[in-house]
This record gives sequence, C-alpha cells and structure tokens, in this order.
Amino acid sequence: MEDKHMRKKTYTKNVTVLLSDDQYDRLLWITDQLEMPLSEFIRMAVDEKMDSELRRLKQERLSKGMNNGKGINKS
Repeated sequence: MEDKHMRKKTYTKNVTVLLSDDQYDRLLWITDQLEMPLSEFIRMAVDEKMDSELRRLKQERLSKGMNNGKGINKS
C-alpha cells in the first residue's frame, strides 16, 4: 500500500514529439489496455531505450579499448 505522505516525482521538462497516425493509434491502444497514462508509458519507454543504449555504448567502448592494445591481441 502506498504511503499518503510519499512524494511523487516532479516532472518539469516538456518535450513535444511528432508521431505518425499509426504510432499514435498503437500508443493509445497499448496504454488503454494497460490502463496507464500515456505520459507514464512514454517515460518508461524512454528510460528503457536510454538504459539499453547506455549499455551498448559502454560495451562498444570496452570493445574498442580491448582492440587498442588494452586487451586480447587479435593479430
């Protein structure tokens, strides 16, 4: 059960995104099925994508470091 005194996150940055009709229709359908506010779903999707890209970029950086003589020699 949620504590009535818990503070909710405050979102202060507004972002405008243009979507195709199909993207918007799918977004509405999914959020309706989940009974979730559209903005909450979009924030979750952005977080998931950013986490995924950060992991990929870190792995890419590690791979490049290994190929620059800091790791296994592939010659």
